Amino acid sequence: MNIKMDPMGRAIADYWKTKTMVSTNRQADRLRVFSPMFEEDEIPLTTLFRTYENMPKIEQKALDMATGKTLDVGAGAGCHSLVLQEKGIDVTAIDISPLSVATMKKRGVKKAFEQDFFALGSQQHVFALEGQYDTILMLMNGIGIVGTLDRLPEFFRLLDKILAPGGQVLCDSSDISYVFETEDGLIELPDDMAYYGEQSFQMQYKDTIGEPFPWLYIDADTLRERAARSGYAVEVVAEGEHYDYLARITKKTENIMKSFKSTAWILPQPVLIIGTYDKRGKPNAMNAAWGGQWDMHEIMISLGSHATTDNLAENPEFTVAFATADTMIASDYVGIVSGRNTPDKMEKAGWTVEKAPHVNAPVFKEFPMTLECRVKQKIDESETGYYLVAEIVNILCDEKYLAEDGKPDVEKMKLITFDPVHHTYIQLGKAVGNAFADGKQLMNEPSGEAGRK
Repeated sequence: MNIKMDPMGRAIADYWKTKTMVSTNRQADRLRVFSPMFEEDEIPLTTLFRTYENMPKIEQKALDMATGKTLDVGAGAGCHSLVLQEKGIDVTAIDISPLSVATMKKRGVKKAFEQDFFALGSQQHVFALEGQYDTILMLMNGIGIVGTLDRLPEFFRLLDKILAPGGQVLCDSSDISYVFETEDGLIELPDDMAYYGEQSFQMQYKDTIGEPFPWLYIDADTLRERAARSGYAVEVVAEGEHYDYLARITKKTENIMKSFKSTAWILPQPVLIIGTYDKRGKPNAMNAAWGGQWDMHEIMISLGSHATTDNLAENPEFTVAFATADTMIASDYVGIVSGRNTPDKMEKAGWTVEKAPHVNAPVFKEFPMTLECRVKQKIDESETGYYLVAEIVNILCDEKYLAEDGKPDVEKMKLITFDPVHHTYIQLGKAVGNAFADGKQLMNEPSGEAGRK
């Protein structure tokens, strides 16, 4: 880094110089921080020089957990490295700021190098790697140097090279979703934002202005999910007072069944399009996922309070179509927009409407298969909705979606399923076997042989 573009390094060097000068009234200036997302802020320089006793609990926890050969990434003024040195830990401090590295050496950090973390092991590696590291320390939102979610795979590939077997990364970050919290306590993210934790900052110290740089604040769940893709596990070992947390990242050594709290993750879930008429005969459609077969000739659907339930209170007949890849966009639309306050909902959906032949309900011609239904029972009915049990009166299927045996061909329909984990739609694939038949080949197998096939 060019020292003329190193505001943090200059601030650190100035602070240390004034701190060590005897009988002076000089003080280091402010280290200012700018961002398109936030108001101007500043980093108190004293925080970069604090002792263990003055560090937040999260940083103390990380330093207590550090073991073995340790790499302190983005070491700044070296406050963490100095604590580890005092504990007898072999620590190497790296930072991209030459002035910060020079100050660390003056403060007594034994191994301090000007080094870009992402250049470790490359031709831009300025010091000799002494094997792999047992602990990699990334504190003060240290994992922020990754910059974006898209760069995380590169980060984990680097860990594959420099993290010792059984080693750990101790890093902290913050979930900044609270910035987008409304007065009602809801999180409303901008539509044009890829991931809310991807931010941009720029620093200034006196007349030294640094280049803008990307910075990543990542919530713990997203970090876990992205780490798992690269074969790493994430454990939150401490939480701070303001949405911050300390994570321990380790390489997975075996497939482990992870536990999740109870939620609506039955897989796969259907994408059901429920068609009804209101009391004036105007068609409406909604998207529902919590439904399935109740009995041989009956289905069940869990319904909240919607225009659909208003219509069913007037007329107990409806249709159920199965969404496809071709109808996905409009199918999603009718699930997020209510007929109660969007009078042109069906016009925007753009579907061709015909009256069903056996029930007083609409059929949407764009769907390959539709059930004609009549309400039989409403269970646990309340102001918030109910569980609907309905009779299947008739089944309609477009002839172009019939198989050679004259029955509906599911593969031709390109049906989609709802993924409640990641909120995506997934197209069903090809047949992989024959139900009530393929399993018979195991009937005469000796115990234990079936699982090895």
